[in-house]
Amino acid sequence: MYKHLKTKLLAILLVICLPLYALAIEVYFSPQGGTQKRIIELINDAKKSIDIAVYGFTAPEIAEALVKAHKRGVQIRIVLDRTQAAGRESQSGYLQEQLNVRIAHQKGIMHNKIGIIDKAILITGSYNWTKSAEDNNAENCLVITNEDDPDVIQQYRERFEYIWQLNEQ
Repeated sequence: MYKHLKTKLLAILLVICLPLYALAIEVYFSPQGGTQKRIIELINDAKKSIDIAVYGFTAPEIAEALVKAHKRGVQIRIVLDRTQAAGRESQSGYLQEQLNVRIAHQKGIMHNKIGIIDKAILITGSYNWTKSAEDNNAENCLVITNEDDPDVIQQYRERFEYIWQLNEQ
């Protein structure tokens, strides 16, 4: 009987603790805190869609991961800030040749840092998708899943759609 009770208690603890483990929001800092590596992992794991609105995008490794995702059938939409897209290290030209990219033309800068993977994973924070953010700058990045907070992800999805429509060519 004691063994049976011990098994039941273990099962109850698993039911209580596993959801708490699944609700862990991932936190990254830079420089060199693994943010770029994690973004690339998430892109590589994408099945259906990737929506991105980022201010700065100079990281060739992330750009290449996006192109590979597109080639395996992932729908990709990107909005880039017009001032940053014109920069000499910007991946804008390469991305525009390969993917569905819009350059923000609204008043002011498009200063978002949003990535949404398969409508279920949110990447956000101060982290620009740049070499400087990865190697030099003090930046932060959060990875939030639907299990963590579906309402927050839905708000970001709605905001991305607004930005996408606002910058229709």
